Amino acid sequence: MDAMDRLFQWFGTHDGQMSKLLELAKGASYGYYLRVREDGETLSKKSCVINCPYSLTLSYLNAISAPPFQSHGDSLPQQFLGDMDRHTVTVFFLMLQYLKKENSFWWPYICTLPQPEEAEKVGTPFWFSKADRLWLLGTDLEEASLSRIATWKTDWERALQRLRALGRPAEAYTWELAMWAIAILSSRSFMSGLLEDATPEPGLPHWTQSIDAHPSFPVLFPLSDLINHQPEAKMTWGKGSTHMSFIVEEEVEPRKPIWNNYGPKSNQQCEQKAQS
Repeated sequence: MDAMDRLFQWFGTHDGQMSKLLELAKGASYGYYLRVREDGETLSKKSCVINCPYSLTLSYLNAISAPPFQSHGDSLPQQFLGDMDRHTVTVFFLMLQYLKKENSFWWPYICTLPQPEEAEKVGTPFWFSKADRLWLLGTDLEEASLSRIATWKTDWERALQRLRALGRPAEAYTWELAMWAIAILSSRSFMSGLLEDATPEPGLPHWTQSIDAHPSFPVLFPLSDLINHQPEAKMTWGKGSTHMSFIVEEEVEPRKPIWNNYGPKSNQQCEQKAQS
């Protein structure tokens, strides 16, 4: 069983569902992506292509174990969680899960992502070659990306200092690994507002009762990010109490890829996507 097979098995074991009319494909331009089966029928309008359980998502809420979300094992020190901003906590939590390898609940998903040693596949300004960076010279994107990278590095340095002050080893949280985690989050994540309908177990408070829903933070939806993005794609995101559904709003013929849009976003969020 290869890594992608293990991802699909893990997804299904934890109540994730994918339409039987879809299949995994791989292309030179897209890498792995989802398309309508070559030997299947046309996918009809209003079809649910993926139903992703909130229990599989990875975000700040897992790091702090806010019901119904769990850290699934060792997390970061409580004082660290309280002192750092939400994006930095999410970056370090993703790095922690990578470092745990097979001991991480999310490893079947994380091991299918572009790995730190092949981070150029992520396609963000972090990993542009010198030749590619020449195309940014003198543009607003060059200044914005350099400014954002400088801010993230300052946040990373501050977080390392806090971990060391708390007596926790920090050597494994390298800048290269942090750049990888940031790139994964900026290129693949959804915004945390999509989790506001997630219902905890009876008797437990909703996460918005223990922390403010704003500012928002990035959320990874495993397997759902195999749907490639196109700004004008006709896709609806359905927020349920336990799952997030991805519903196509047009017919898709056999062998054609499924496309997702970026959803409603603020100007700042659109700028972040443009840089990723």
